[in-house]
Amino acid sequence: MKKFLSLTLALLMLAASASAEISAPGEYPIVDETAELSVFMGARQDVEDYHTNLLTTWYEDKTNVHINWQLSNPTELNQNYNLSLASGDYPDIYVYSYETSSAGELLTLASDGVIIPLNDLIDNHTVYIKQYLDEHPEIREQITAPDGNIYSLYTILANVEYGVMLKLWVYKPWLQEYMEATGNPKPTTTAEYEEMLIYFRDHDMNGNGDTTDEVPLSGNYQYWDQGSDPMLFLMNAFTMCNGQPTPFVYGTEDNTVETTVTTDEFRQGLQYIHNLYAEGLLGEETYVQDLNTYRSTTTVPKDQVVVGSAAAPSAFRLLTYTGDPTFAGWEDYECLEPLEGPNGYKGVPSAEDTRIILRGTITTACEDPVLAIRWLDWYWSDEGSLWTLYQGQEGVHWDWVDEVSYAGDPKSVKSLVQWGSTQNIYYPTGWGIGYLKDMKAITAKAVSETFKDTTLATLYNRDTFMSGYIFPRSTPSTVWCTDSDLITEKAELDTLFKNYIIQSTTEFIIGVKDIKSDDDWNAFVDELGRMNLTHYLDVLTAYYYGT
Repeated sequence: MKKFLSLTLALLMLAASASAEISAPGEYPIVDETAELSVFMGARQDVEDYHTNLLTTWYEDKTNVHINWQLSNPTELNQNYNLSLASGDYPDIYVYSYETSSAGELLTLASDGVIIPLNDLIDNHTVYIKQYLDEHPEIREQITAPDGNIYSLYTILANVEYGVMLKLWVYKPWLQEYMEATGNPKPTTTAEYEEMLIYFRDHDMNGNGDTTDEVPLSGNYQYWDQGSDPMLFLMNAFTMCNGQPTPFVYGTEDNTVETTVTTDEFRQGLQYIHNLYAEGLLGEETYVQDLNTYRSTTTVPKDQVVVGSAAAPSAFRLLTYTGDPTFAGWEDYECLEPLEGPNGYKGVPSAEDTRIILRGTITTACEDPVLAIRWLDWYWSDEGSLWTLYQGQEGVHWDWVDEVSYAGDPKSVKSLVQWGSTQNIYYPTGWGIGYLKDMKAITAKAVSETFKDTTLATLYNRDTFMSGYIFPRSTPSTVWCTDSDLITEKAELDTLFKNYIIQSTTEFIIGVKDIKSDDDWNAFVDELGRMNLTHYLDVLTAYYYGT
């Protein structure tokens, strides 16, 4: 009955919207007289004001659609989203990501009368969304629920920024000094990397007369599974070790889920990392500081740098870009290629080649779904997506120039703006609506370092020396699991095993447990057995692959 009422309500809304004076798909303004929509969305703190943001005001003038924003800061986004759902007072549109949860939750929202199917709206009232799905039937298939409906729009990411999340960065001036002083090359093995860290520790790298304030290697624990914990990068010199989407496990070509945490190679990796900690090379603050505290140690004047090497998935997680040339910037750090361990192993786990993030649902509270889908459609156009990707308007904030691109083309995209720590021009990638990030869009950017964004360093990192070491071992990003019992069990086991493994590995690294002790190691492995690790892997296999 609930599904019938939901469908009936959606059809009534569509019928009602058909009588509204809305322009044809792709024509603007959408309406002659100002209309309003309410939109729930996450709000980044580096945007001054979403209400007065240039993209907001410019697009309102273009469409005649005024947005009543319901904004949430990132730390409270999940909580506020759930509170909104529980209240029953829905906005017209939720711009909310399902990348870290089961897409099957959309089916529950549809069954509960919260969101409506988008199939007919897309096919009959959009230009850009429909065009992309027609050109990429495999994407349409992935975003289509088992019941045949599309309930959410999408963001497409060619695996550039998030494909390889586990990275170690090195401060270039320190690296250069180390290589010149020792005659050693840039580290390519765990032994060479340790030797470089020892040099950082024992020399006054920042020239302030104090040889004790340098931190050879640092990270943070707030976003550890996204690569902010150096353990994840370093462990991949010994054996496969994932961070996201599910820590410590990986998908296989046989559509099963496995882990390496009980292997001798994993233990050997922990021994290496513990040794770095014991020698004062890995800062103890790594396991207690949040992202802001971490970035406060890296976002400093160049003559006050204390962190020589740092873990971060991308440049904006490494430090806050200030635009001040006297401060260390993203361009002052470079990534290491995957290190080779003592057994000859090296690699880096990667997500799928194309990552789909489900983002953008229309609710049953929306009185005019056609207006809503028409307003959403432009964000998937070239103009709309490039406003986000290249940060602003063509010819105003960026332009095509006669400079070689990353792809080697004679023309490239170059920023016309010196960006600071905040801006009021665009919605940052990953938080706004729509956008399609593919390799062509990224490689169009200029080789020069004047275009300050997070994807350049990551692209350089991936497409040069990382490309030969990437292991596509991620579990699928779009999961249409509808078994509520399985979803619940998976979530509970995720928390149980994640917390235990994190706690144990951290204790091994900082010496609370002795990684060299067979008794301590066997106790760790035995406890995983008592927790039924095998069953957990079976649950993950069933959840991700349906087997």
